[in-house]
Amino acid sequence: MQFAQASQPNQDEPIRLKGELVVLDAQVLHKKTALAVSNLVREDFILYEDGVKQHISHFSQDKLPLSVIVLVDVSGSVWPNLKSFERLRRGALEALKLLKREDEVALMQFAEKFTLVQPFTRNRDLVVDALARLDGRGQHGTNVDEGILGAASYIHSASNPDSRRAIIAITDDVSIGLLNGAYAVPTTHAEGEALRELYESGSVVCAMLHKGDQTDIDDPHVKTGIAKHFAEATGGISIQTSREDIAARLSDMIERLRQRYTIGYSPSNTGRDAKFRKIKLSVTPEVEKREGPVAVITRKGYYVVR
Repeated sequence: MQFAQASQPNQDEPIRLKGELVVLDAQVLHKKTALAVSNLVREDFILYEDGVKQHISHFSQDKLPLSVIVLVDVSGSVWPNLKSFERLRRGALEALKLLKREDEVALMQFAEKFTLVQPFTRNRDLVVDALARLDGRGQHGTNVDEGILGAASYIHSASNPDSRRAIIAITDDVSIGLLNGAYAVPTTHAEGEALRELYESGSVVCAMLHKGDQTDIDDPHVKTGIAKHFAEATGGISIQTSREDIAARLSDMIERLRQRYTIGYSPSNTGRDAKFRKIKLSVTPEVEKREGPVAVITRKGYYVVR
């Protein structure tokens, strides 16, 4: 999948192992409160790849710039009228102020198909203005797989090859097609294709989920929980929201992104077999004695590029 802005070579090197470095974006949360655990150090983490312990060579928190795609589901079940879009636009500027000057943001929309509305920019006003151009008219049905795949493909266009990459998907997480007025399975790329693109781009999916008009449809042609699944697979998070508090929740999501840790290592397995390698990241027993039970959230693995 090609974009005009995506022609820069080797934009994904830190994630795809061409530089012999695998980079993880991880969050540590208290299990009881879901609040972030801050002020951890490199020695607080234990990392395994395919069951073999790895040496963590790079470590930081909120040091690397962010490249964020705001991916908005523009289907009628999510945004029944223009007033709903305006609420998102009014609150977005405040949310984007939480980003650092060097962070960049792009805006994409999807329903049946995905569209790039605003390319990556550090100008927050351009993103807010672009929100006024969101429009789902003329699209029939919703395809979450397609939207996530489009965002994961475009995120290779990030201007900084060392940035942390995140896709914030605002959706009711329902994929549904229409054929002659009846529900039908959406024409879609395989879910595995989107997931592989996410792994290869090093992207974290964060899902902002709210109940739309079609959420409770009981039909075998309707797929639900797709964005939530991608979030779990890539080490992102899912939060529930509504049209009324979506701006505040967007601020919360960006703040959570800034609290994440960046962990890098050079794999002891130097082969290039193009197979999927499983990652397990945890904290030491001493951390849990000090902090109580915690959850370490990161992506489940990566593909080696030959």
